[in-house]
Amino acid sequence: MKSNNQTLVAIAAFVFFGIAILLSCTKNEPLPCFTNKAPFCNVIDSNIVDSINCIKSIVHTNRISSINGPTTANVGQAVNFAITALGNDGCTNSVTFPISNASATNILVDAKIIYSGCNCTQAITPINGTFTHTFSTAGAYNISGTDINNAIITHTIVVQ
Repeated sequence: MKSNNQTLVAIAAFVFFGIAILLSCTKNEPLPCFTNKAPFCNVIDSNIVDSINCIKSIVHTNRISSINGPTTANVGQAVNFAITALGNDGCTNSVTFPISNASATNILVDAKIIYSGCNCTQAITPINGTFTHTFSTAGAYNISGTDINNAIITHTIVVQ
């Protein structure tokens, strides 16, 4: 049987923990915010898409690690390129590849990464996705992206 002192210590710890939780949340957050949103409590982040479910979207200009695809295609054919990007952490969820710059023969893509969750491992996380493009004229084209060290990663395709 517990002594009175042990019981009082347990109650005091429980009350202290409860007060700490209440003070860590903003007025508009559903309780308990500590369960999976601790990094976003009281934080203003323009990349947050959904603060309740801890989802944010960030367009990275230097996160492409590889670009693979066919080396030839026909005019008017939709071509898929397999691209690997590097997310910031273990909450890396999905990726798309918007065109950030295009010229007559060069297409530069960025990595738009969706992060989902709040208790994330702090490790660069590879994520695979597909970039699809239809070429309207014949010629040699470079599909490029910038890696984490600011080097250009390029895949060349000849369209006939």
